Amino acid sequence: MKKVLSLILVILLLTSISFAYADPGHEKPINSTAEKVKDEKPRNPKAEKMKTEKEKKEKEKKEKEEEVKNKPAKELSEIEQQLLDLKNDFKINHSDKQKRKEILQQIHECKKIRNEAKIGVFVEGEEVEFDVPPVIKEGRVLVPVRAVANSLKADDVQWNQEEKTVTIIKGEKIVILKIDSNIAIVDGEEVIIDAKAELQNNRTIVPLRFLMEVFDKNVEWDDDSETVIIEDPEEDEDDTDEETDEEAEEDEDDIDDETEQEDELDEEDGAENE
Repeated sequence: MKKVLSLILVILLLTSISFAYADPGHEKPINSTAEKVKDEKPRNPKAEKMKTEKEKKEKEKKEKEEEVKNKPAKELSEIEQQLLDLKNDFKINHSDKQKRKEILQQIHECKKIRNEAKIGVFVEGEEVEFDVPPVIKEGRVLVPVRAVANSLKADDVQWNQEEKTVTIIKGEKIVILKIDSNIAIVDGEEVIIDAKAELQNNRTIVPLRFLMEVFDKNVEWDDDSETVIIEDPEEDEDDTDEETDEEAEEDEDDIDDETEQEDELDEEDGAENE
């Protein structure tokens, strides 16, 4: 009997010892701080700053979009009508440099309210509509070629997929631009351009100033409204001729006035001598 009891006690003792070692409280503590530091990736302040700025811009953009959405429909329609009136006003007064600058500034402000602030292009008073907005690269405005060619009333615009070239034909003039090349072909002759044609959103965008000047157009950039103004040089020449005529008439009037003054002085001198 004593042997049985002793055996039971030994078994109980061994069991208690095994449970004691199995207790989680007896596990080796983990250095959580060291493990955490080990798992953390090294910080990149520049990348974090860029991420923060990007998030900030996205937030501002969403806020503007929400602001436009929350504007009463009546207010938006009034702005839209005002925009149409301003564009019509510009069409009438586009040859007057002072007036058109003021109108363009108002158009720009209306577009900002509608969250549509982007580079504007006006050809002889008419705004060109683009399905892909113009961009500025290296100080040059690039625009979708087909839309601007249509505004020039080009006869044809051809795309060659194999050679990655776009050809604009207007009258006897033929201009060929190759994607990612700074060499254009104008009437069979190579011309170096300072901005390359590119593909953007499946649209060929080309340097606007080069293209317009090739087709004998005057190009002006209005920085305040971020607008390109393209005019027929003949209109500017007419304005210059009118100004020259007015100046000539003013000069003739001045000469007549001076002659009359001299005659009066001569008469006074004669009277004094008498």
